Amino acid sequence: MIRDFALSATFVALAVALGFSLVHVPNVELVTLVIFMAGYILGSKGGFIVGIISMGLFTTLNPMGAPVLPVALAQVGGMATIGAVGGAIQPWLDRGFTWAKMALCGLACTLFYDIVTNVAMAISFGMASKLSAVLVAGMMFSIIHMVSNLMIFTVIGPLIYKIRPRWTAPDDC
Repeated sequence: MIRDFALSATFVALAVALGFSLVHVPNVELVTLVIFMAGYILGSKGGFIVGIISMGLFTTLNPMGAPVLPVALAQVGGMATIGAVGGAIQPWLDRGFTWAKMALCGLACTLFYDIVTNVAMAISFGMASKLSAVLVAGMMFSIIHMVSNLMIFTVIGPLIYKIRPRWTAPDDC
């Protein structure tokens, strides 16, 4: 219990700090990987909670400014879902952890997040009837985001997998 709380706090701090560190680099971020791995390490519930807290803090304190409410909710809900997915697919990842599986996870999570946030943006600005145009307009940004996360998940994900046993050892407290 104490370890889970400490790990959750660490993941939240890491996600927010890494989010701020790359805030001026368009569509390149480490938040998705951190929240996904929080779910992988802590389980779906832990990943979901880390996602809500991390993205809630990052979204409201973002030096670029907070988004409109529907987009903020989509960002927080999207990352909370990614945290839960990290926990839900942990058994699948553990049955043969490979860089290809991590690449697929990075690509799928980012695609999901970009669709959810772009739909929220279209609704927020009265463009729901032109949703396909909004998605096409954001496609280049989404492609950059997906490619960068594909690379990030592929390179960093396996390193986190290797140190996971140290984080999930029996609780000595």
